[in-house]
Order: sequence, then structure tokens, then C-alpha cells
Amino acid sequence: MEAKKYPTQFPHGLMFHRVHREVSSPSGQGSITDKEFEHILCYVGIENILSSDEWLYKLKHNKLNANNVCITFDDGLKCQYDICLPILEKYNIRAFWFVYSSVFEGKWEKFQIYSYFGTKYFSNVNEFFNLFLSRCEESLLDQLNGHKFKRYAQETQILSPFYSINDLKFRFLRNELLSKEEFENIIDKIIEDRGVILQEIAKNLWLSNQELKILSEKGHCIGLHSYDHPWQLSALPYQEQLNEYARNYNHVKRICNKEITAMSHPINSYNTLTLKVLSQLGIVCGFRSNMVPPIGKKINPSLLEIAREDPANILRNNINF
Repeated sequence: MEAKKYPTQFPHGLMFHRVHREVSSPSGQGSITDKEFEHILCYVGIENILSSDEWLYKLKHNKLNANNVCITFDDGLKCQYDICLPILEKYNIRAFWFVYSSVFEGKWEKFQIYSYFGTKYFSNVNEFFNLFLSRCEESLLDQLNGHKFKRYAQETQILSPFYSINDLKFRFLRNELLSKEEFENIIDKIIEDRGVILQEIAKNLWLSNQELKILSEKGHCIGLHSYDHPWQLSALPYQEQLNEYARNYNHVKRICNKEITAMSHPINSYNTLTLKVLSQLGIVCGFRSNMVPPIGKKINPSLLEIAREDPANILRNNINF
């Protein structure tokens, strides 16, 4: 029987976040193993994967082909560097690494901490979700039975069909109903009740500036992912969006000493103001977080809105991995 081939109809990126070694427990929700990462590269076809410099050259000269794919990492996680970099070097692939800068300046982005906590300190992620739901007020939980949640779930599953019902409830409460402070207070109390210290979780989650510099010197492309990874960047006014990306740009340029030309949209949140900001900063390549065309547009409608596939979809459709 002929081996199943990866279907490519247009150039796009592969989007990676959390990774763990097969002999270890997951590093966060959605984490894939080192072997799964390598299997995905081979399934897509090493011959189809462009290194970041070649991708940018072909993008600028309108020479990307339908089968061209690139590798992207979001959030600047240390597990990506420790586990994926040696595999990339095995196949001589250079990738895009999109980082948000606040964590390099001593600040925490708590969602990564929460994801690690929910995976490492519970028998499964649903146990964590259920505990979180039990700490929410009844009036909030009642809204999970309403039309707004139903519509949110339907729209989200089109973009991310791998989300479970508990995933959807958790994200709906976080993104739509709770303020950032309310959300963090609930989970911080759960962490405190478990006797876990936030600093212990945070200290090994993210890359260092030195590791960013090493990646850049090895020929990888370090790009933007905002300053502190807001949940809804598109809801910010123009000046705040500009501040998010200008601070991010200045940090990455200072560390890498190179022109910064690529980015990915955090949580796929952007609007026309965002695209204006990115163009002003000289960004020529931007990535979305899914393979669905933006509403009212075609796939890859601009150089700042290039599609990406989530490895969860590849693994879900290829159970032999």
C-alpha cells in the first residue's frame, strides 16, 4: 500500500508550542513528544520544508509553491530549544521562533505556567478543568448553557477541532466572561492550595536571551509575538498595539542584532490596525494560527496572514504516529 502523503494545497507553516521527551510527562496541554515531532517532519516531507531564510526569500520574490512548508515555534519555550533544535539540526532545517518579550525581562506570562501546572500536578487535564469550574460562580456556569457559549464553541471548533468540551468551557470563561485578574485569582488560589510555588514552575519554562542569540547565530529567524501576549490583542486601540509590537521588536533586534521581518499573531488575534502596525515596523511575513481563511477572505490573503497547521490536527488524522 502506498504511504499516505501530507496534503498540501498552498504554502503554510507548521505551528509548534509545547514538546516533551517520550520518556517524560507532557510539558503542558497539547504537548507532543520528540518522536511525534520528528515523525511530523518526515510525514510532511523533509524535501517540502523550507528553512526560514529560504522561505522569506521565496515569499518576497513570490516564488513559494503549493507544497512549501516551514517550521514555526510560538512563545519562546525552553522545551522547544532543548528537544526540537537537535532534531532540526539532524535534517539541516532552520525555523521561525516567535517570542514575546516580557518573560525575558523578568515578567511572567501566567497562562504558560497554568498549562504546565494543569498537566504536571493532576492525573489528567480534565481533573484540572473540573476543579477550575468548581471554583467559578454559579452565575458564570449558567452561561455555559446559553446561546453565546454554543456559538463560541461552534466557531472555535471550526478553527480548532481538537478542543474538548472542557477545553471550550475553560477558554470561554477565560476569554469572554472573566477579567484577567478574576481568572488569575481563581487559578492562583488552586496553585496555592496544592502547595505549589509559582517561581518553581516559571524558572525553566522560557528561553534565555543567550539562547535566542545562539538560535539567531545558527541562522534561525527570531520573530515577534507581541510584548506580553495579550489574550485579545485585536481589542486594543492602535497605540497600545503599536507599543506591544514596538517593545517586542526592540528587544528582539537588540539581542539578535538583525533586522526583524517575521511574526505570528498571538492567539490568532489581530485586525486591520495590527496589520498597519506590523507594516510600519517593517514586518514582511506574518502567520495566523489555523488553516481556515479569515472571514470574507481567501486563504493566505496577505503576506501578514499566512496559514499554519496545528500538529494536533496532523496527529489526529494519522493515528499510526
